[in-house]
Amino acid sequence: MNKTKLNFSVLIPDSESDTTLALQVVYCLSAIGKVKVYVMSSEKKNILKYSKHVNYFFYNAFSSELEWIEYINKVVRTHDIDLIMPIYEYGGHRILKNLNKVEQKNKLCVLPKLEDFNNARNKGLLYEFMTQHSIPCPLSKVLKSRADLNTLSIDYPLIAKPVEGYAGGRGIKVLNNHNDLLQYYDRMSTKTQIIVQNYIKGYDISCNVLCNNGRILAYTLQKANNQNDNLSPLISFKFFDNLQLYEILKSLMQKLNWSGLANIDVRFDEKDNSFKVLEINPRCWFNIDASAIANVNFPFLYALKSLNFEIVPSKANTFQYYNLKGLFKKILKNPLIVFNYNFLKKQTPLFFALGDPLPLIYKFYWRKS
Repeated sequence: MNKTKLNFSVLIPDSESDTTLALQVVYCLSAIGKVKVYVMSSEKKNILKYSKHVNYFFYNAFSSELEWIEYINKVVRTHDIDLIMPIYEYGGHRILKNLNKVEQKNKLCVLPKLEDFNNARNKGLLYEFMTQHSIPCPLSKVLKSRADLNTLSIDYPLIAKPVEGYAGGRGIKVLNNHNDLLQYYDRMSTKTQIIVQNYIKGYDISCNVLCNNGRILAYTLQKANNQNDNLSPLISFKFFDNLQLYEILKSLMQKLNWSGLANIDVRFDEKDNSFKVLEINPRCWFNIDASAIANVNFPFLYALKSLNFEIVPSKANTFQYYNLKGLFKKILKNPLIVFNYNFLKKQTPLFFALGDPLPLIYKFYWRKS
């Protein structure tokens, strides 16, 4: 590997969960230097194999986690891969659970310990951890049985959500009364354990970090342009900075001894003008390409840190960002915006998409067929 020219190879072993997010990670890795990107998938119908930035695409219908790990080992050996970079929660969890089966552990991107990973991904464990370490968070309770519904001491409205999984806002519901809670519990409790939190009047903030041994190496903070309670991923938001919020993140990551990437959901409480941590997503996040446009390329920095390069933190530019869906809505309101080159180049991912159109064309085609 030629370190001077930043030539290295990265294997993404878990590309099947959300191919749009995986494609955004590929865009980030390909934006700087000469990175060879290798992608594994258990789904043949995957838009990443059509990306010009993906050097090799490997399909295998893995029958078990062990077979998945063994295939990773084979690809790393055969192609002399420099880095193994899991980008989803399930990928990181599988690797940490089967760490003794990974042949070349030195080629893994920096990851937390399994216990710390579980404390972050499980919302019940995270709540216990945060209350123990005085991290500000909403009053919460894990519903372990139907009897817990009748002894709940949290006032309505509530936010109910699965304790694990269901990324992208899926399964999250605002409950206004006891009947809403009963219906939600009966629908969801057969699939997963449930946690409820008191509803905080205010607005959501998405916080992204890269850490090593509990120290934040890079971060960005984003606030939605138009706040609402549909709990879906943001399509338009503003990058900003706030020292008070940063100190909360710094304390949380330090106490978790976190290594790697993480997305932290925070709510600003208008009642007492404070920030409260809602949950941690121990993975890459949707709109990660926005951070690269804002001058903080998380996947690339993650790779550099894992290759033992010294990371020089760069401050995120503060501006309004629109992803492709947000851009489409903005064009409907103001068609002349399509002639604003600087806006399209510096505030949207349009040039990422135009430079590599086939994946999105196939995604649209498969969705319609």
